[in-house]
Amino acid sequence: MKKLTSILLVIVILALTLTMSSCQMIDNACLKFQRVDGGYIISGYNLMTYHFDDGYREIPSTHRGKPVIGIGDNAFQHCHSLTSVTIPDSVTSIGYSAFEGCRSLTSITIPDSVTRIYDAAFYNCDSLMSITIPDSVTSIGDSAFYNCRSLKSITIPDYVTSIGNDAFQYCTSLKSVTIGDSVKTIGAGAFDNCYRLKTVDLGNGVESIGVMAFM
Repeated sequence: MKKLTSILLVIVILALTLTMSSCQMIDNACLKFQRVDGGYIISGYNLMTYHFDDGYREIPSTHRGKPVIGIGDNAFQHCHSLTSVTIPDSVTSIGYSAFEGCRSLTSITIPDSVTRIYDAAFYNCDSLMSITIPDSVTSIGDSAFYNCRSLKSITIPDYVTSIGNDAFQYCTSLKSVTIGDSVKTIGAGAFDNCYRLKTVDLGNGVESIGVMAFM
């Protein structure tokens, strides 16, 4: 009886898993989607060949008739062949380590719908040359752009209230930073080892600057 109960439990878990997650073929990649309140998030990918043939990925705005509302944790982590990404305006968050280690990524389009960039979202994207953070973003997580050493300038929009610890640490090509008036806290080491940084336009709202933020 116990064995039968265990088998039934496994069947139920598998059934729930299949209903909560799915995969969609786009070119030679199978993007994985996870069902959440309000729609789907991209949870990962499987490549049908070794890499994205053209290095470009346009993330769909819908899946199975529901909106794609987020890029999940680790979704494209260490996808070394990815060079460019366009994110639809249905997406509101970019998860933890979502693009970490995408070392060929040179450009990414973040829409005005995104409100939060989580910790390490673009960690070690060392080919990323430019990025526009939209006005909708309110927080930039710890190490979000750590070691993005090809970035030359960055503008933190007025609606951002906090810049996380080590957020732009080792962005060694960064020469200028503009920080909006709504930023209240700049985390420890936020711009540490940005040794080419010459110009910092500090907003009027800054209340605290962490240790070694601009060392």
